[in-house]
This record gives sequence, C-alpha cells and structure tokens, in this order.
Amino acid sequence: MKTRCLILLFLCLFFIKGYTCGPPATASVTLTGPSSTPTGSTLPLTLTKSQPELANSGTTYDAVGVTWELINSSGSVVESSNTGYGRGFNGPYDGSLNLSSSITPGTYTVKGTIQWTRFISNSPCDEANGGCVGGSGSDSYPIQITAPVPEPDLVIAGLDPGNVNENSSLIVEYVVSNQGDPLNSGVTTDIRIWWSTDNNISPGTDIVAATINNVSIINGNPSLSDFLSASITAPDLSSGSGDINYFIILEVDYTNSINEPGSGAENNNTNDDAILITVRNNNTGGRIRSDLDVLETKTSKKDLHKFEILKVIDIQGRIIWEKKSEVRVNYSDLPTSEILILVLNEENNMTTKKVILVE
Repeated sequence: MKTRCLILLFLCLFFIKGYTCGPPATASVTLTGPSSTPTGSTLPLTLTKSQPELANSGTTYDAVGVTWELINSSGSVVESSNTGYGRGFNGPYDGSLNLSSSITPGTYTVKGTIQWTRFISNSPCDEANGGCVGGSGSDSYPIQITAPVPEPDLVIAGLDPGNVNENSSLIVEYVVSNQGDPLNSGVTTDIRIWWSTDNNISPGTDIVAATINNVSIINGNPSLSDFLSASITAPDLSSGSGDINYFIILEVDYTNSINEPGSGAENNNTNDDAILITVRNNNTGGRIRSDLDVLETKTSKKDLHKFEILKVIDIQGRIIWEKKSEVRVNYSDLPTSEILILVLNEENNMTTKKVILVE
C-alpha cells in the first residue's frame, strides 16, 4: 500500500510540473517585425517570451524551436521556416522569412510559434522515449506586402579624347547606362567631370571640369550612338613647368537623386576604366595639332594602313589594342563594329574619331 501511494505521488508531481506528455505549459509571447516589406525580400522577425523559464541543467533541459509563417487572407500558409536554438535558451528568438517574388502584394498575417520539448535523464521524458511535451506559445500581426522596390545601378563610361594642350578645349564623349532594374522613361541624372592627378576624387584639390544636368540614362547596354559629348577646358599649367598627366574622372548621380539600393550599387558611380591623358605645357614646345576629319565615319580596315594607330577603344571606353612597341597592329584582327581609334596621320597630327570598321 505504501509503495502504491509513493508511485501515485510521483506521477502527480510530474503532471503538476508539466513534465509529462499531459497538458503543455503555455508561454506568453510577443512577435515583432516590419509592418511592410516588398516581395522578394527577407523579412526579419523577433519573438520574445515570458515565463515559464526553460530548463538547462545537466539532467533536465528543453529543446527549443520557432516556426515562422506568412498567412494569406484565406488562412493558407504561403511562406514558412523553422529555426532551432540552443537548449534551454529563453530568447529573444530571432528568425526570418524569405518571401518569394511571386507573392501577390496585399495584406497578410505573419505568425511566430515557439515550441519546446522537455528531456529528463532516466525518466519517461528521456531522449530515448522522445521526451515529454514542454509547452508552446504564439503571436501574430498584420503585415503589408508591397510590390518590389526597383534596384537600378547606374554606371558611366567615357572615351579617351587623346592628349591636349593646357587651357585648350577638348571633347569628352560619355554615356550613362543602368545595369540594374529598368528606370521609367524620361528619368535623368546629373554628372560631374573631374581633372585629377591620382584617379581619386578629392574635392579640395581636384578640379571640376564640368557639371552637366538632366543627362539621359540608357537601360541596358549602350551603343556608340548613345554617347553624349561635353566640352571641357584643360587645366592651366603656367604656374609649373613641363607636361602633367591627368585622369579624367566621370561621376554620375553626384546629387544622389536616384536610389540604388542594390549591394555595392552606390560604389560604382565613376568610370571603371580611368582616362589618363597628358596635358601639354605650352612653354615646352610640345603643342598638339588635331585633325578630326581625316577619317570617315565608316572606314575599311585596309585604309587604316595610312595611319599610325596608337589605340583602339571599344564603346565602353576600354582599350582593346594599344601600341607599346614598333610592332604594327594586325588590322584584320580589329572588330568590324563601332569603335574609337586614336591615330597619328602621315603629317603627325593626332586624330580621335568614332568609326565603323568594315572589311
């Protein structure tokens, strides 16, 4: 009789403490997170829990997990995820939901549910028997799922205009393109053109050559016909002696009027391929003569033999061939497409011209 009473007392204690597979404990929890988020985004969520405290001793512990759900107006779960935590962890519990870009914008419910299972060594609640029910709790709130936020990514490219004399005008050809999500038609931007001696913009020492507003933007890859022109004046070298090498830096959207939220998008708003030219000092006798009409707009490859080619540049401003020795270019290897070539003609005049090369 005494033994039977002890057994009954032991079972009662188990049920009272909630350590058996009987009624689970209920926790009061609070779910927090953004009130709105666009489709295709990651929704960060946090669940905090009040009593009861979870166990984490050598012989008794609670395994904890949280389920996150996005529920539509019909009560169907459209997104869900599960997060596990360290044993006996009492929170706060951070998690997230990755939202598909195919979700229809509208009002949804986001829900967080915590569950824990109790394990006690050498008891009906040990791991070998799957543990006993510990407890649970949940909270939810309404959330507005919006259309995705466009992520444009503006880049700028320029063509090498060739060397120039101090205080002389030269034409810089450039194009602004968008490598990210398309912008609406008619959206424009502002650019600055800098003279720099080290290829880094330093507003205190570098020279603003030009500021141009309402520049059109090409969605996708530009063609040579999309390039625009700006006239700038070379720096004055009269206070020094000798020629100086300058970088022409093109800076797009310097007013930050177009939001570029993509990773790294705001870090590429200057031309990747630096334009390095030499500004000649008039006192050194090294003046440059120009003749932009030597080449036709459409030129055959064989006609290039009349010129000493210095550089061949593609429409992105990248040098695809440059003379570095006395070896002459193999003209048949040049692309039959729109390019820019920098040449010296037979009279030793420098010419920079956009051309379409044909066979």
